[in-house]
Amino acid sequence: MLPWQIIEVRGQQYKLENILSEGNAEVWGVTSQHGAKRVLKITTASCILEEANARQALGWDYHGRFLVRAFDYEGNRLVLERAERTLRDRLDHSSIDRTAIPKVP
Repeated sequence: MLPWQIIEVRGQQYKLENILSEGNAEVWGVTSQHGAKRVLKITTASCILEEANARQALGWDYHGRFLVRAFDYEGNRLVLERAERTLRDRLDHSSIDRTAIPKVP
């Protein structure tokens, strides 16, 4: 995908600005058609559905110390709150005992 490309999620348009992360998913900084700064996660539809289901179990728009708010999803795209710091940065600067965090196989 190219910066400044427009991506639509449930009828809302988002302008791609810059890629924040690549790997199992592309994570883009985007701006909504209303000027809101957001993050757009693009991966497989099954991964997005799995994350959406987990978020819905917590409360879809839950915002916690380490979890950003989700706004909407469709297919292989998930729109999230744009955090000031990355999750890695938050964990690295927290008092959480990282050895107590379960590892996913």
